[in-house]
Amino acid sequence: MRARGVRPTDRVTKGERSGREKGTGALSSLTSSDGRRPQPIVEGDFFEGLPEDREAFLRICQPVTYRRGAYPFFQGDLDQRVFYLQEGWVKIIRMSPCGRESIVSLRHPGEFFGLAEVMTGEARRASAQAVTTVSLYRSEGTRFREFLGQHPQVAVRVAELISRRLRDLGQQIEALMLCDPVSRLIKLLLAVAGPARAGRGEPIRVPLPLSQTEVAAMIGSSRQTVNQILRVLEAEGLIRVGRAEITILRYDALLKRWAAAHTEPISCATCLAPNWPRPWTESRERPVEAPIRPKDRTPPS
Repeated sequence: MRARGVRPTDRVTKGERSGREKGTGALSSLTSSDGRRPQPIVEGDFFEGLPEDREAFLRICQPVTYRRGAYPFFQGDLDQRVFYLQEGWVKIIRMSPCGRESIVSLRHPGEFFGLAEVMTGEARRASAQAVTTVSLYRSEGTRFREFLGQHPQVAVRVAELISRRLRDLGQQIEALMLCDPVSRLIKLLLAVAGPARAGRGEPIRVPLPLSQTEVAAMIGSSRQTVNQILRVLEAEGLIRVGRAEITILRYDALLKRWAAAHTEPISCATCLAPNWPRPWTESRERPVEAPIRPKDRTPPS
């Protein structure tokens, strides 16, 4: 994860983790079912336990490689292909009419992406961009649907995957409205690190090659805010910020910090999404409900 300096978003050329994920996305599925720790982003391969189905799937696919910054597909494309990521990371992004980028989710090795449009036949609702050089397998939608009909266990897993992603979207909206940027950033770091090495007291390298601008796009904040939070966490001895990565030094302490913020009552100010205007601070006109300051009180004539 790029922590210092800003690498502008790469827009190079035109041109899903079949993983059995319990969550994807910017903040997707970052909370476990018991709510005690963030749900890890990186989990097992989608075809885990189904080696024969995996081999059958690869036989209907075409291997493709994309360099970092390239787009397997664009928002608005009438693209009826499904992708299975073998190596590298892919981010799913949406662009607003004014050109602002929002990272909806991340896809990692062993994961599918591009499933929804293959099932519905609609235009792409988001773009997919390679965060690193990626190797993947690409299948035409028609052949993939035929494959699902012949492999019911895979079809069930696909249905479970889509259901989890739908749930994750609700959790993402909840996090944006009810959690402050500090909590959201810590949640992301813990989810990427995963619980495998928690409790051992060992430093954990966060394996995401993201710039601070991209991290901000994932948690619904700004690059400046992300930079400030990282500096505070580093000063507290919880993380170490490197040139191209972040290392969690005290996983359990960072988890407690997130849990405390996650369970404390939320004030009205933090209930607002990070980029929504706050009339009492950003509007040129003072709202009617604002208290009258002494200097505004003029004595009667």
